[in-house]
Amino acid sequence: MKKRTAVLLTLGVILAFVSPLFPSALDLTVAYNARANAMASAGMAVAEGAMSIGLNPAGLGRINKFQFEATLNNMLVARTAPAQRDGKGIESDSYLPLFYIGGTYRINDLITVGLNVYTPGGGGAIYDDINFHHPLLAPKEMGGQLVFIEGGPAVALNLPANLTLGIAYRIDYVKQTFNMYLPFASDYLPSGYTYNKLDISGVGYQGIRVGLQWDPTEKLHFGVSFRNKIEVDLDGTTEAWGDFLTPTGATAYQMATKDPMDTKMKMKSCDKLIAGVTYDIIKDKWMASLDVMQTFYSQYDSIIITNEGETAMGPLKTETPLRYVYDNCTGVAVGTEYWMKPNLPVRAGVHYSTAFYNEKYFSPISGIAPAPVLTIGLGTGYRLSECAVVDVSYNFVTSKGTIEASPPYPDAWPGDYELSANYIAVNFIYKLK
Repeated sequence: MKKRTAVLLTLGVILAFVSPLFPSALDLTVAYNARANAMASAGMAVAEGAMSIGLNPAGLGRINKFQFEATLNNMLVARTAPAQRDGKGIESDSYLPLFYIGGTYRINDLITVGLNVYTPGGGGAIYDDINFHHPLLAPKEMGGQLVFIEGGPAVALNLPANLTLGIAYRIDYVKQTFNMYLPFASDYLPSGYTYNKLDISGVGYQGIRVGLQWDPTEKLHFGVSFRNKIEVDLDGTTEAWGDFLTPTGATAYQMATKDPMDTKMKMKSCDKLIAGVTYDIIKDKWMASLDVMQTFYSQYDSIIITNEGETAMGPLKTETPLRYVYDNCTGVAVGTEYWMKPNLPVRAGVHYSTAFYNEKYFSPISGIAPAPVLTIGLGTGYRLSECAVVDVSYNFVTSKGTIEASPPYPDAWPGDYELSANYIAVNFIYKLK
């Protein structure tokens, strides 16, 4: 019975370690087209076309007849974290291509419809040669990757008094992979180590996004949007194998899953509210935007993990509740766009968001550093014709903080953490007047 309990704890701990990744990885600031990214996602009051489905679907109503756009956003991330659990920083570099594809069509003066698919989040980190300085463990990689893809239809209604209302239906796909050693100790097994591989994925169908835009004057624009909380059932497998060792290093016994264990977990994406204002300093030439957003990470209250399958010690079925208490996150974005020539704009923006992490569970795979996040954006573009536009953007994201060694939390990894990310996006827009 004690040996089977060891298996239970080992399989539960890997998901306890991975699940704090979700909040930060599911909400990237620069997940839209190059124009919005350059302004650090500010400007939702005047967001337009297919991109607006992911930010404020009311923006569908700003197109004339038809618009299609495609964006490739290259995310290069450098992280430093105490991956050996000794307080010393180890570097990890990763690359993930993000994308945004969508189209819109105006049916009549009242109704515009659209469809999009994009990556609103994602990330990953791989730390090489990790064995927690144990002489009997072969160094292996620790880390994994989260893939998050969202898409669906949307509709906008142009109402009287320069009001536009939009609603989007969100279908979400999530995939999480992860590999790592897990140390284990108890009264009856002084130390043990297993190497674990996790692979889970799922699709959610509960999401909506509602938005409103209002233009009280030709120069002044207001916007608000709301994204609801969803839950995605993730299904997949966990494999674990390794040796439990005595204090002298001798093998007490070996543990392994005979076949991959069936693993289930609920992934949650929380409510998010954004409000913004844009003012045209010079009509059709120079505008400035201010957006304020609240992400309700406190809704990440708990996760239920289920494992079922055969181990070397017999059948196993468990349900493990894990609690994570986060703070809500407040973000502020300021952006501007200035047309130097009729076909050549320049754009810039800054986005600041407060820290929301819980130091009791922070680890090298938590996605960011335990600190506020600063995003800087720059960009330009070229209007090839009345129908075709090419835009480019660059974003730099940084966060740096420390988890103190005292008070000790068993699930936290003390040390210095730093995140430095570079995003380079290119997008093409084709529209009919």
